[in-house]
Amino acid sequence: MELSDMDTSLVVAENPAGDDRTGFVGEAVLASDGGFVIRVTRRSVDGLSLDELDDRIEELGKARARIEGCLAEVLAERARRSSNREAAAVLRERVLESAGRASGDVKTAVSLAENFPSTLEALVAGEINSGHARVIDRVAGKPDYRGEEEMPWCR
Repeated sequence: MELSDMDTSLVVAENPAGDDRTGFVGEAVLASDGGFVIRVTRRSVDGLSLDELDDRIEELGKARARIEGCLAEVLAERARRSSNREAAAVLRERVLESAGRASGDVKTAVSLAENFPSTLEALVAGEINSGHARVIDRVAGKPDYRGEEEMPWCR
């Protein structure tokens, strides 16, 4: 079977109501309960032009940012209910992340949720990527830091 014949999809649903609207590749569709569904479909890249490949890269990048944002929200809540260490352990065991990356992801997620909710929302919306979110989080430790609203990329 060739890749073009395969229907390989990953659907991430933050939607307890069961609304099955999925939108287009890389697009998040808001559900009536305030959640959303992200659908990423694997498709053959053989016949795509360079512009189409670039569009695909952009779509997948935004979908990845949305998924990372959702994961950050869940990690922050898991850490709030237990501890950063326990949340990192779950990430290590269930997602197979390294210990260092897992603890770093949890630390960043907690900081974003507590100190930078607009940045976390931008990540969930796919407006920024996780690298941008980490930079914003790091800037918070600087002595001349004034607030999330002072950073032009957070507006």
